[in-house]
Amino acid sequence: VPVNPEVTEKYEEPFGDILKKDLERREEKPETVTQPIRGTRAPAKKAQFSVQVGAYASEANARKALVELLEKGYEARIVLQNTSSGKVLHRVLVGGYPDRATAGEALVRLASKENIEGFITRFEK
Repeated sequence: VPVNPEVTEKYEEPFGDILKKDLERREEKPETVTQPIRGTRAPAKKAQFSVQVGAYASEANARKALVELLEKGYEARIVLQNTSSGKVLHRVLVGGYPDRATAGEALVRLASKENIEGFITRFEK
């Protein structure tokens, strides 16, 4: 996925150093379709599922949700998705899990511990 400088410039602050590392990783692996903008780390290579906890038209709202999850110790990231209307959707995803059952356990923990609703989504390849 090509890096869109107009979109990534928005994420320079306050995540500058982490964003630069993420962009360098993207340049090294252009065959990867799903590109996290920001997170504690990229999901494991064998990840097949994630838990989507939000999808926002507003970058600010997505970043707020992301920061809250990261502060609580969750592996989280924002993945951009173009909509059919030409707008950008900021999807907030938690984890990268090897199977649906493990993702389901994470979903239950998020609901019971954090009162966060979400759903399991197939990891995009």
